Amino acid sequence: MSVFHKILNYFLKCSVVALIVGGLFVVKEKIQQARYSEMQANLKSLTYSLEAYRNIYSKYTNDREQLGFKPEGKLRSVFYLSADELPSQLRQQVAEEDFPFVSDDQYQLLISFEQDDGDILFWKTRNGEDLTRVNILVKGSR
Repeated sequence: MSVFHKILNYFLKCSVVALIVGGLFVVKEKIQQARYSEMQANLKSLTYSLEAYRNIYSKYTNDREQLGFKPEGKLRSVFYLSADELPSQLRQQVAEEDFPFVSDDQYQLLISFEQDDGDILFWKTRNGEDLTRVNILVKGSR
């Protein structure tokens, strides 16, 4: 085999490896986006449940049973409705203005989302408004 063919063969192998690695990265990114979309869909469901409850009873509640909020599947996100639900180690990291709460006329939810690398990111939403990133990151062990 000539030097030219050896070089060509080497570049072809490298190109195939690059395509495979690039493809895996794209697939991983799409999976992460789908999981984030699932979290948003569950958040929308919880928000609708809160609003429906308020329309009936003229107040909000943090009682998941009364709200009928039971997301299914392998969840990557946790929806906190009150500060009492926060694990103690997390509670120490959350600023008081970011604490979740539900009162008669308003609510603030804190949402954790586990990424593929195990890191956990946090968002909050008040009264169903847009998600706001909370400055907390729990590093994963993966």
